[in-house]
Amino acid sequence: MKTVLAFGAHPDDIEWRISGTLLRLSKRGYKIYIKDLTRGEKATLGTPKEREKEAMKAAKILKAERKILDFGDRNIKVDKKGKSVIQQIIKKYKPDIIFSPCYRDRHLDHENTGKLLKQYDPIFYLLHSPVEPTHIVDISDVFEQKMKSVYSFESQVTQERIEKLITTLKNYGKKINSKYGEAFFYKRNKKLPKIFIKI
Repeated sequence: MKTVLAFGAHPDDIEWRISGTLLRLSKRGYKIYIKDLTRGEKATLGTPKEREKEAMKAAKILKAERKILDFGDRNIKVDKKGKSVIQQIIKKYKPDIIFSPCYRDRHLDHENTGKLLKQYDPIFYLLHSPVEPTHIVDISDVFEQKMKSVYSFESQVTQERIEKLITTLKNYGKKINSKYGEAFFYKRNKKLPKIFIKI
């Protein structure tokens, strides 16, 4: 079975940005694994315990196996220790596809997660990144299920955030003439699954 290893800096990064794509890959027979590098303990909203419970609820919706690590919120570093942990995870799962936050991002945790993963040829997703996407995945058919995974994070959901998310998904969808889309940055030569539409 082919495997997907999706990394997030914080619990819910995955849900907000790429859960639709993970749902589509799951339907194509991929086994999904999620690794959150921090517990999100310094977030304004929600406690680490709440976010862990929410993360596991979302994982069930995504039919994914999930583990929350403890790099330290706002403290992810591109150092020997961090590199070693990532290397061990990659060796264990031998994934066919890796997802990571982009290595250019306004939030240092997102950026450093991308830098830790960069050597492993990941497909980058865009959180607060200035990078323009190279590929879009049409998630229209799984939009409702995606939103269920987002709403699992009750402590993080606000009307403003939801409205902004839906606007973003619609804007990406327009680029490929679909209702909703998720965006990625990938400029290497690996052949991606057909659901990734180059723009």
